[in-house]
Amino acid sequence: MKCLGCKNIPSYLVYGVVIRSFLPLPQFLSYHGKKADVVIRRGTIQRPSGWLNKRSNRIVKKKADFYLFYGTGVLFLIRNGNEIIVDAAEGTDEKLLQAALVGPCLAFLLYQRGYLVLHAGAVEMNGKAIAFAGAKGWGKSTLIASLHARGYNVVTDDLTVIKMNGEEAPIVWPGFPQVRLWPSSVRALGHSAKTMPKLHSRCEKRVHHLRQRFSSGPLPLGRIYILAKSKMQKIQPLPRQKALMELVYHSYGSHVEDHLKNPSHFFQCSSIVNRIPVHRLKRGGSLSSLPRLVELVEDDIKKHAAN
Repeated sequence: MKCLGCKNIPSYLVYGVVIRSFLPLPQFLSYHGKKADVVIRRGTIQRPSGWLNKRSNRIVKKKADFYLFYGTGVLFLIRNGNEIIVDAAEGTDEKLLQAALVGPCLAFLLYQRGYLVLHAGAVEMNGKAIAFAGAKGWGKSTLIASLHARGYNVVTDDLTVIKMNGEEAPIVWPGFPQVRLWPSSVRALGHSAKTMPKLHSRCEKRVHHLRQRFSSGPLPLGRIYILAKSKMQKIQPLPRQKALMELVYHSYGSHVEDHLKNPSHFFQCSSIVNRIPVHRLKRGGSLSSLPRLVELVEDDIKKHAAN
């Protein structure tokens, strides 16, 4: 790992971790002055036994390592919480590699480093990080962008990285200043999809770069909302047992890790539901209902802040 301290390779700060990467990652904030915690390098990866070259993306765990198969011919090895190896043919779309690195690859690496990583976005409200968790396509990023347009700082989009903080509130580390949106969401927010670049050549999602209102420092976790589709928009507190199940389900590592062998992940989720309110946020299916959904969240935050 000598290259962790090497020079002339760009370094970035994201989720409180310094990363040095052979591949430019312009999504991240540049950083200088500290040896890297993580290195991303190109290399040849030996395929694990039983690997079939399928087109579908999937994550495989072998011992402590994670292998991410990202379509045909692209493979990532995530190991030791400090290294990501990229095995891809010359000429592979850089934006596709970047999307995998800043999303699932980094999520599993942070999981290896002991963080709790939720499939969630977060904004800053009343000095705290308010997280919105949900599966792909449930509207997390659209809600984050709507709250940003309302004047709130974005903390992170898609990955909410949490570090336990002793007896204090868990800490959420900021991600990077962009939100990824489908063209329909871009239009609903009053923008033109033509003015925003695609995430990569295989995806129609657009990248909304944030030029202001981005939280640059860690924040205490204040509340978690679990998104759900519904005809009626409503917020409901979740019982602790149900909240625990939801956090485990929406956390990275939950579908490839045996919690009986690695109980710390489960204990992190349990600690959070014992200290942080977790609510169900039922949202309508129409993008026209976004303003009311934002008001619903604002009213809920104000109500509990007053108590």
